[in-house]
Amino acid sequence: MLLYAIDPALFYKGAFYSPLVREGEVWRLFTWPLVNPPTIWEFIGLVFFWWVGHHIEEQAGRKPYTVLVLAMTVLPALVVTLIGLTNDVSGRWSAGSYGLVPLALAFLVVFALDNPQARGFFNLPVWVFAAAYVLLTVLQLMGDRLWAQLVLSLLIIVVGVVGCRQLGMLADYDMIPAFGNYAAGSRAPYDRASATRGVRRGAKPAGRPKRGKAKAKGSGPGTVVAGPWAEPTGPTRLEQAELDV
Repeated sequence: MLLYAIDPALFYKGAFYSPLVREGEVWRLFTWPLVNPPTIWEFIGLVFFWWVGHHIEEQAGRKPYTVLVLAMTVLPALVVTLIGLTNDVSGRWSAGSYGLVPLALAFLVVFALDNPQARGFFNLPVWVFAAAYVLLTVLQLMGDRLWAQLVLSLLIIVVGVVGCRQLGMLADYDMIPAFGNYAAGSRAPYDRASATRGVRRGAKPAGRPKRGKAKAKGSGPGTVVAGPWAEPTGPTRLEQAELDV
């Protein structure tokens, strides 16, 4: 925003514009979310991106979240550049974008899907706001015949949703593809350790008698005292950390 006050032309050299990317200005694939003009709406978009992105980062982790944002920035812009999509039937305009609002919209969709019971303004479910926001965006871009912008916006949402699925979120949605460790339905990194719930290091399974133990006095042939007995149950350190989060 300070750079805009100094030199608007230099400021917009970071915006994404597919013809200039094809001419060699590849940095525009990476820098377009940083181009936010000094307006109140862009400021609100920045605050909203921070708020909803913070919830995603808490669940995904800082480094995976950074990789996710980078993928959402580069991949959709690269696809529309390679395909050569245009915005109207005459083909005068090509794809272009700047600002964090498209990424914030994608994160809103992810948050609404991952928290279907979450409530927002007027006690309405967050997914209602996400669905309305996406619908209004699609209707506006279709009405203006901005086909390249429409494909770019939808690709950003798709990359965000599929990417979050790979990070252990949205596990209840089988229609979203998952690869690697999460293809089997794991919800989060904590779940890989949850399979060993209640098993402490050095503890032995309850109910299995040790070999060579003396039989209980007065017990019949073949009857042994079951042990060792199970320790008092309670959350493991990993489970306690998950509860704290």
